[in-house]
Amino acid sequence: MKVLIAMDGSHHADKAFDWYCENLHKEENEIFVYSHCDPPQVPATALGGLPSISAAQLDMMIKDHKHKCANLKKALTEKCKVFTGNATVLVETDDGSSGSNIVKKAQEISADLIVTGSRGLGTIRRTILGSVSDYVLHHVQVPVIVFKD
Repeated sequence: MKVLIAMDGSHHADKAFDWYCENLHKEENEIFVYSHCDPPQVPATALGGLPSISAAQLDMMIKDHKHKCANLKKALTEKCKVFTGNATVLVETDDGSSGSNIVKKAQEISADLIVTGSRGLGTIRRTILGSVSDYVLHHVQVPVIVFKD
């Protein structure tokens, strides 16, 4: 079975990962630990026009972004040492929402199951802010486990 575990570096995602390991994991499962690394944000101007940014500043932003993504991949790779061989860490920079990126990745790898955490937002906050787990639940054709701590 191919299992996609969506990670975002949060406590909730870590708990979902741990719960999967303790309760569902089988050695024959193929694990994909997926995280989205947000692209660098170019600072906006007060009037909404193009910002004035030097080549050196842009270069520093790109280096910082690559460093952040490399650190995230390293941390997730370390976490995956609990699995015996069948784990792949995927850290990607992509535009779009986290929910749509998880759905795309699940389709790309033909996932049989998705595991994700939930921040436990109340009804009003979830309605205003949206919910990644809610989006995933409604846009994939495979079972989704939403772990709520």
